[in-house]
Amino acid sequence: MKKFTPLLALCLSGTLIFSGCSLNKTSDKAEDNTSTEESTTDTTDTSSSQDSSEENGFTAIQPVITTNTISQMKDDGVSYLMHAQKDTICLDDESAQYYPDLNDALVTYSESALTIFNDNYENSLTYALSDYAEGYMDDGMYYEDTNTIHMERVDDQVFSFTENSSSFLGGAHGTYGTVGVTFDTQTGKQLELSDVFNTTEDVVSVLQTLLEENYPDTQFFDLAGTMQSYITDPDVYHLCWYMTSEGVTFVFNPYELASYADGMQTVQVTFNEHPELFKEDYSASTGAFVTNIGEDMITGTTLVDIDRDGTSEIITVKENYDEDMYASAEFTCGDNSYTLDEYYNSMEAKLVHTEDGRNYIYAFLHEDNDYTFLNVLELSDDGINLVGNMEANEPTDFSNYDDSSNPSWKSYPFVACQGFIFSTRLDALSTYSGTKTYTVSDDGMPTSASEFYNIIGGSTLTAKKDFSAYEADYSTNELGNECTITSGEKLTFFRTNGTDTVIFEKEDGTYVGVKYDSSEGESLSTINGEAAEDLLDGIMYAG
Repeated sequence: MKKFTPLLALCLSGTLIFSGCSLNKTSDKAEDNTSTEESTTDTTDTSSSQDSSEENGFTAIQPVITTNTISQMKDDGVSYLMHAQKDTICLDDESAQYYPDLNDALVTYSESALTIFNDNYENSLTYALSDYAEGYMDDGMYYEDTNTIHMERVDDQVFSFTENSSSFLGGAHGTYGTVGVTFDTQTGKQLELSDVFNTTEDVVSVLQTLLEENYPDTQFFDLAGTMQSYITDPDVYHLCWYMTSEGVTFVFNPYELASYADGMQTVQVTFNEHPELFKEDYSASTGAFVTNIGEDMITGTTLVDIDRDGTSEIITVKENYDEDMYASAEFTCGDNSYTLDEYYNSMEAKLVHTEDGRNYIYAFLHEDNDYTFLNVLELSDDGINLVGNMEANEPTDFSNYDDSSNPSWKSYPFVACQGFIFSTRLDALSTYSGTKTYTVSDDGMPTSASEFYNIIGGSTLTAKKDFSAYEADYSTNELGNECTITSGEKLTFFRTNGTDTVIFEKEDGTYVGVKYDSSEGESLSTINGEAAEDLLDGIMYAG
């Protein structure tokens, strides 16, 4: 039976290299003299990316999440019998050099988690095969086990994330849950509750009060008794928690405190409201930070001290559903509110706090046909106001995706105000995604110093006949002398400005720039006055 195999993806992005780890420890990389950065590395832009990600001596960290999948098909070869998906995490190569202990700890954690997940897959597959043989797997029914990682806090103190699982492994219904994982950024130590809080007893007392206040309609099994068990029997009853910019969030999964129908409960214990509970080693995020908002599906509320004056504000996100998709999202902070009237399929929202104290909501609205629009709202004394919007998303690299039973891909979550990567859907001689490295500008919108996007997992076109192009410098994106692309040459997408120029990599490792005109529409683009599809084979546009 096949096992999950983490794959190494190397894909250039804007002014930063997509150089995610392949579950190799930093010390192992140091002993390997073979560079993973090919000659196509944009060395000029990479240095500027490093500079832009440094604030007050702290170098921003870029996590890399690898999604590993494995499937067993039914006899028809088309339908799933079982499908499993597991995220692992590490740092990109540059971050790993600055924080080697943290990266090594993440790799060790991921290796262990992946082994356990593989074993669980093998065990569950046995039952799936048995159910299938006995005719219990109706059309469209299959076993599923999915585990995804979501970043919660990344700064010079703490690296914290949640692992969110959902599964159907037979029975009346599936199940789901969340596990929190937190590391010390500097030492790589995986933190226990005792590393953060003075006493478990005091924390549990506060948790019980908050649960009663926040969930008055929930029919708890035996709240007082269960909470006491977290103190007296910690080997059996484990508190699930993760750290945010404001404190610690506790998660109680289905069946832990109440029935499956009551879902999960989450409670925030903040540094501001309960400073007496916390040890001095860890505190609220300082300087610039990015934090998630609106994650509580029941209340939609998040406590954030947006002006860092010692008092937490309540930010509420309310999504309004209309028929088969969301129709609007309302953001509230204090007495101020703003509603985005947009149809979308799903949304993530983050609070962006800059080094100079400005606050913005970055709301990513995922719409049809792979479009994601970023709406930027400013929170100020004047209320909540829309600054602007643009097509942008946290990038995903599918360059290692294939049609096998265990493809994988990598994603690069948005966790910092400087040196972060966004992707954009582009239609330049084909449809694909391109990335740039950004910072938060003075008006709150993402801004990039680079004119060109680097293309994620670029496909290859073939010249149908000879035509004129230009020599290109990969490090500056400048076009030089005119040259000829000859019939039969293979051209791999490399970079584009998204308006009139695409830079391709040739099979011999050199680069060539092609000027195009899309004024009549992308699908009617021309090169040197001729239809692009008459010159290049393999051009494909998405709907």
